[in-house]
Amino acid sequence: MLQSTMATERGQVIDTGIRILDLVAAWIAITAFLASIVKQDPLLIFLMTVAAIALAGIVYKIGPRVGRVPSLIILTGLVVLAIIAWSLLASSGVTPIKVNITEPQDGGNVTMQYLVKGTVSDPNVRVYVIVHPLRVSEMWVQQPPIVDGTGNWQASANFGTETLGIGERYELIALATNDNFLVTWATGNSLSEGQKLTSLPRKSNRSNLATVTRPK
Repeated sequence: MLQSTMATERGQVIDTGIRILDLVAAWIAITAFLASIVKQDPLLIFLMTVAAIALAGIVYKIGPRVGRVPSLIILTGLVVLAIIAWSLLASSGVTPIKVNITEPQDGGNVTMQYLVKGTVSDPNVRVYVIVHPLRVSEMWVQQPPIVDGTGNWQASANFGTETLGIGERYELIALATNDNFLVTWATGNSLSEGQKLTSLPRKSNRSNLATVTRPK
């Protein structure tokens, strides 16, 4: 009798676990598809929350009526769907934005700390300034630029330190994105100040490339 009760409880735990995994996989898949359509972060978060609540209700209602084998089949299908959806999201294009660096100009000189200036076609976007010392393969994300209402932006960028980087050449580039946080993250465009990169995001809005020198 005790063994039968334990087996029943174990089966209930397994069934509950499968239903939870069904819920998570379905939510991930729906979220990825929503992110490829909805551009605004607040609306996307709202729809993600609604989807999670709705799916939880569906799983709660119909879960106990479905056998374990059908549940496992459904789970397998949802996992495959989630993988496909997120693969499509990662390969989706970013919203086109024009971004330019106006100062310093290509071939110009900079100081250790230099105020980089530029323009962007949409003043509501996120702009990232990236400095690449040519003697190394790594590049660094700089201080977030300040963008005014007309699309002019400026950011303080570091070219080496007080003792390092003197007389060296650097590449300077700016990236811009205005997609929701999931597309930004999936495409590799979610960057932060001080982050070290070995390559630029494969799909991104890029400015003109400025190669500059720090003479002193």
